[in-house]
This record gives sequence, structure tokens and C-alpha cells, in this order.
Amino acid sequence: MKQHFSIYRHFLLLLLIFCSSIITAQAQTSPPQTVSSPSGKIKVDVGLDSKGEPYYSATFNGKPVVGISKLGMITAEQVLINGFKMTGSKKAAFDKTWKPVWGEVAQIRNHYNELELNLQNSGGLLDITFRVFDDGFGFRYGFPKSGDQAQALTVMEEMTEFQMTGDHTAWWQPGDWDSNEHVYSTTTISEIDAVRYLNETAISTQFIPDYKSVQTPIAMKTAEGIHLAIHEAALVGFPSMQLKVDNAALKFSAFLIPGSGEWRKASIQTGFKTPWRTILISANAAGLLESKMILNLNEPNKLEDVSWIKPAKYVGIWWEMHIGKSTWDLSNQSDMQQITGSTRRPPHGATTENTRRYIDFAAQHGFTGVLVEGWNTGWEDWFGKWREDVFDFQTPYPDYDLKGLAAYSIRKGAPILVHHETSSAVTSYEKYMDPAYKLISDLGLHAIKTGYVGRIIPKGEWHDEQWMVDHYVRVLEKAAASKIMVDAHEPVRPTGLHRTYPNLMACEAAGATNSTPGVPATHPNTSVSCPLHACLAARWIILPEFSISSSPNTKPLQTTVRCIPL
Repeated sequence: MKQHFSIYRHFLLLLLIFCSSIITAQAQTSPPQTVSSPSGKIKVDVGLDSKGEPYYSATFNGKPVVGISKLGMITAEQVLINGFKMTGSKKAAFDKTWKPVWGEVAQIRNHYNELELNLQNSGGLLDITFRVFDDGFGFRYGFPKSGDQAQALTVMEEMTEFQMTGDHTAWWQPGDWDSNEHVYSTTTISEIDAVRYLNETAISTQFIPDYKSVQTPIAMKTAEGIHLAIHEAALVGFPSMQLKVDNAALKFSAFLIPGSGEWRKASIQTGFKTPWRTILISANAAGLLESKMILNLNEPNKLEDVSWIKPAKYVGIWWEMHIGKSTWDLSNQSDMQQITGSTRRPPHGATTENTRRYIDFAAQHGFTGVLVEGWNTGWEDWFGKWREDVFDFQTPYPDYDLKGLAAYSIRKGAPILVHHETSSAVTSYEKYMDPAYKLISDLGLHAIKTGYVGRIIPKGEWHDEQWMVDHYVRVLEKAAASKIMVDAHEPVRPTGLHRTYPNLMACEAAGATNSTPGVPATHPNTSVSCPLHACLAARWIILPEFSISSSPNTKPLQTTVRCIPL
């Protein structure tokens, strides 16, 4: 697989050199234009070099934080990287306050200065828009229409660079196309190397084709104490962005997760605008966490009635399966026996009696929800089989009173959060979403926990590529139509879409703080540093482990971060 991608990259490089030699002669040097943040502490220069290549650089309080970095896009139809001339530019200022549906603050100020460049070369048109805030800046590409008809484009590569100005300390995880749940590493940029992650066996879908690549968000600290974080905002209709690392040059380059056709990154049309590429900048670590820039770069709330959206703390029937106390399936086979070393066959966990016990506990101790995993048929043969129609998300096991428990949980003030594990058979889930969501609505419930454990169906797709990104948005839209909140597990990492779709309540797009038997325990540094990376664009779903009692016949559980949730 690695050899295949290497051959592909060399072929693409030769193509670029050939195309560049043709169009560079038409280049137009353009002196940089400067756009500053409202306070002036962040300044971004954008221009065209002697080859007509667009570039940008940035300073923070007069100190360079991003060196000269190239910009551009390559589609199968257009090579949009050099030979450009500027056909227009415009600046704008924006200052408005908006109220989030939920969150830690009652209102958010959206205050920035904007610069838009309109570029043209022999290949086509390209717009690049920068928005500069006092806590960072974002930029995105636009593909203008030429005439009334939209033209289909196949995105091959994004050529965005992020040139760092020093060998900063970095908090990062590897460029896995299929999982965001790795333990974060802390190294300098020059030391980033994901080879050590080969020793991880707990993530069944792990796929890291390039050990010199990282996911976003990646957070960094300079020698002067300035904190930076590279990520993206408003990921819709496009694959997620990872970063290839040049250790020697201290430079990151954008890499888009491909779809099932490995040569294709995205299918779009003219008129499309990419997600925002974002760089948060702060004098200290707290400034990264306090930033609302990524939210501000997302579109406003699209939902009219939001009265049913209410954040909650929940308990649930799930952890007891992980430690071998009970099973997901009725026949008591889908358990953790092999990992925990238990010598007994545990009972089914999601029974009517056990669920009522959890509901009573939640009501007594101030929790406002109860998650129930293993309530529906299909768990006997669900994992790792890469097959469709595992679940229908509507049929409960005979020992689970679906209607009665829903009504009981509502009366007790701790409504059930319905579990929708898809086993990554995504085409099947799309088929069942409408009736499944109607069932939840008819029961008077308003929340689901989705899950995408395993390899994606359709085969050849990845958790973080365009088709799946579109799927996650479809889930939010269809769930909202039935007044359902979503707690998404194993999704693409969040990019602030809970502003646009406030029914997106949380994401488990990161390693959990609990330690499942057989899974490497999360290092305390991950929980301490998560505000700098995993929490930058959404609330992280916390799975705390307070205490575990193992039976004499069970292998000891691993030491983990049990004190941190306290």
C-alpha cells in the first residue's frame, strides 16, 4: 500500500512540474496585501510571488509565527497552483454578537477583518478568503462559476502549506485515515514520527500509510511561550485534512483523505467553498481553549425550533460489558471474556430490570439521562465481519421492554439515550435511519449515541473522507427533523458544526479516559492536554472511570487515569 501511494505521489509531482512549466510564463507578481486582526496584534500578508504562486505569512505581536507558505489546489480539470494574476481583491470588517443554543457562554462575539483575493490562471479561477480574528485566522478556497452552468471538478490535491518558524513543542497523533483514538504524543516538530504507533493493536481499524503525517488539531508551543493550533472549521462536503510533516524544514502540508478511488480526494462543483483552514494563536495555553474562532467560522444555526435541545449528564449500561460483567447480546456471546480472563458466562446487560435500576440511580443522583447499549437485536455477530444489515435499530431483545422503559425513564427525569451502533455498515444505517428516528420520536425520546466501530461499508471508504463526512451531516439533519440530539462516537473529528447543527452534542473523536481491558491505558497527559487539541472544536465526550472491582477470577485491570475525572 505504501509503495502504491509513493508511486502516485511521484507521478503527481511530475505532472505538476510539467503543468507549472507551461503556465508560469503568464505569472504576475503581486506585492503582499496585509489584513490585520481588529486589535492589530495578528497580521497576515497574502500575495503572489514571481511565479504567480499565492502565499501567506503571519505575525503575532510583531513576531513571525507562520513563515512564507504556499497556497493552491489541483483538480483533474484545473491546475490552480501558479501562473496566477490577481483579477480583484476586497476587504471587509465584521463585528456581531450571537447567542449559542447551548454551551459555556451565553453569547459569542464574531469580530474579524476579511481579505478576499480573486485569482486567475490559464487553468481557471480561484478565490482565497482570509478572516483574521484576535485569536487566530482562517482561510478557505472558492471555485467560482464561469457562466451560469456549474462545472464538475475532481479534487486531486490541496497544496496548502503551514511553515513554522521554529522547532516547537507539539502535541499530536498520527495521520490515521480510520481512527482518531490514538494516544497523543508530545515531541518537537523535528521529532514527529508515527512508527511507534505500529505497536498499538487495540484500534482495529488502524490505518497509518504515512508515518510522517499527523491529524488535526495539532497544538504547539514556541520557545517564547506562544501557543498555536492548526485545524479546520466547517467541514462539510469535503474530506478531512491531515498534515504531512517535513521534519527538516519544520513545515506542514495539507493532505486530504481520499475516497474509495485512491486517486480522487473530492468531487465538487464550481461555486463550492472549502472548509476553513485555521490557525489559533495565543500568548498562553488558556487562550486556545477560550477561543471561539472555529465556531465563528461555521454557519449560523439552521434549526428553527431548538427547545428540545438540552445538554445532559448520563450514566449507562456499557462499561459493565467492557469489564465482563454482562454482554451486549442476549445469547451471552458478545462479551469480553477473552480479554478479561473471566471464567463465567456473564448475563445480558440491557434487561428491563437492569435498565430500571440504572434509571432509578440516575434519578436519585442528579443524572438526566441513561445510555443503554445492547438493547436491540443483532449483537451476536456484529463486530469485524464487514457485512450489512447487522442491526435494524428498531427491534428490541425480548427481555427489554422498549416502550415501558422509555416511558419510565421520562417520568423519572432521566430519559433513555438510544444506542445506534452501526458496526460501520453505513449504507445499512442510511436505509434504516428514517424509521428508527421515527420510533425514537414516537417514544418521546430525544437523544441517540451513534457508533462506527469497524471498517466502513461501502468497502474502500474511510471514516474521515468525503463520503463519510457527508453521511455524518445527513445524520444530524435527519435527527434534527425528528428532534433528536446526537452523541457521535468514532466519527470524523469535530470542526465546530454544533453551531450550525446544535443537536450535535458531543463527539468521541478521541481516545477515551477509561481503560478498557486489553487497551493501552490513556496516559494522564492526554486528559490534561486535551483542551489544547481534541477539545478545540467541540465538547469531548468524557468516559470517566472512577473505580473498578475485579472478581477473583478476572485478570487485574490496567492502571489508568482514575483520579483525573475527580
